[in-house]
Amino acid sequence: MSTTKNHAKTDAERGSAGGERAACATEQLREKAADVKQTLQEMGALARDAAQEKAGELHEAVKQTASQWRDAAQQKVGEFRETAQQAASELRDSAGEYYNRGQERAQHIERTLESRIREKPLRSLLMAAGAGVLIGILWSRR
Repeated sequence: MSTTKNHAKTDAERGSAGGERAACATEQLREKAADVKQTLQEMGALARDAAQEKAGELHEAVKQTASQWRDAAQQKVGEFRETAQQAASELRDSAGEYYNRGQERAQHIERTLESRIREKPLRSLLMAAGAGVLIGILWSRR
């Protein structure tokens, strides 16, 4: 019986030692899990900081590119405005020339007509009367 008691005692001691080892292993696992959690949190913070830094760099690059585009667009608008003003000035000058030529031509025709009427007043009067009759006939047919 004493062997059975010793054997039972040894099993109890083994069970007790196994329980202690299990508790120790559990504690070690908890510590490792806490370490892993801490490491993951640190890695997440590093990733977040890196992402924020890259986002800031990207934001600055976009602002710089937009600024360059705005400057280029303003330059093109200035060039277009200058070209349009130059074309308008040339058109105004051309229109003035055409107007002056037309006015000179009309004055020349008027002087020529006046001189012919003074040279042959009866013939001019008959031609004017004939033109009036012709216009009257055409007008009354409508």
